[in-house]
Amino acid sequence: MSHHVKSKCFSLIIIIVLFSTCAMGQNKFVGSQKCVSCHKQIYETWKESSHSKVVQELTATNDSVIVDWKGEIKVKSGKIPEATIKLSKGENGSYLATLVDTKDPSRQVTYKVVRTQGFGSIKGQQYYINIGSNYYSLPIIWDPFSFIFKASSLDSWYKEDGSLTQPLIEKSWEMTCSGCHYTGMQLQKTATNGYEATYSEVGIACEKCHGPGSEHVESPEAKGKIINPRNLDYQIGMDVCNQCHSVGNGKSVPNGIFSFPWDEEKNKPYSIGETLTDYYRPVGMSSSQDAGKQIVINTYHSLSKSKHYEARTTCFDCHNPHGGPAKAQLARSDVNNDLCLYCHGKEKEFASPSLIMQHTKQSYTPVLNGASRCLACHNIGTRRQAIPSDTPRPRSNAGFLGVIKSQLNQETQKSNPAIPAGKTAAEAAIGT
Repeated sequence: MSHHVKSKCFSLIIIIVLFSTCAMGQNKFVGSQKCVSCHKQIYETWKESSHSKVVQELTATNDSVIVDWKGEIKVKSGKIPEATIKLSKGENGSYLATLVDTKDPSRQVTYKVVRTQGFGSIKGQQYYINIGSNYYSLPIIWDPFSFIFKASSLDSWYKEDGSLTQPLIEKSWEMTCSGCHYTGMQLQKTATNGYEATYSEVGIACEKCHGPGSEHVESPEAKGKIINPRNLDYQIGMDVCNQCHSVGNGKSVPNGIFSFPWDEEKNKPYSIGETLTDYYRPVGMSSSQDAGKQIVINTYHSLSKSKHYEARTTCFDCHNPHGGPAKAQLARSDVNNDLCLYCHGKEKEFASPSLIMQHTKQSYTPVLNGASRCLACHNIGTRRQAIPSDTPRPRSNAGFLGVIKSQLNQETQKSNPAIPAGKTAAEAAIGT
């Protein structure tokens, strides 16, 4: 072998070794199962949380559909004629949805449900099917308040004359929802101008909020190998939650191709510890519409306008991202004053029940009948509700966005038909 050839071979070996070393040094997603050995209790709590279960694959061992899937339902939206969708069970208990062409009822298309999103909370439950390599939501959503199916993006499946169509690629899960509901996701553009997704896990898993964990798994005692959002600067730490909880009123950068944070030019997702606005730009805020209609309040936007934000209160001061028994993954019970007094109990005015009674001019029985319960006067604003609905519904206390002063309760009652006669807005909200 000549010296020239040997030199080339040696150079190639160096390049391969350097490339392998760089690759080995990259922090990779390893999956939540790797966390169990050291963080078993946290893992088991998270496994039952809404973060873990918000999106589920339908399998023979995991039936996440919460409704009685049978019969014929009819839904309508806007100018589109009333559509008929037939629900049935297939082989091995699979869930089938048959969309009937309104213009030509002899034309029917049947899809198999492969995923669910939601499990009966205020957002209801949606159902996803496959078309090619992409996922799409069926044009129905289960409304847990009225206990019926309602239309959802009906115009993606039906034309204004009632004839069937297929959703545009821009309406695919990959271009609208995947950025929040996958952990460790990468996108690859397809020949049809759509995108295919690869990912580490379905759902909001450990590494969604803590970053990729391969280096931490290899050296669990070494510092700086995994991220704790609480240890980040305030805004950077809040962006860990904002990456999903500001979604709905923003687009990717620079061209708004995706409905979630993404750098389109580098084809790169937001990473924990980075500045979110480098990946996501607001496109205007919606506000509450007529009472009982769809509420699309952006969670983070509302929080950023509140006194809690001014006081540098973080999302995880009141919520436990890992889950727990309280609704909305609250870190403490909201059926008494524990949640509020964890912080406000340090103030002299609220340091004891007797002092709280001086403030409220009531007895102190927050659990028994709601007397002197913080939420009875200070009605904490809700996160957005995603179900278009004509069904009146009481305000839900899920999150700590703004505090409604007690004198506004009467005004709220007059303007909100969801509040039963004879009750204040706060009483309806806390279920008393």
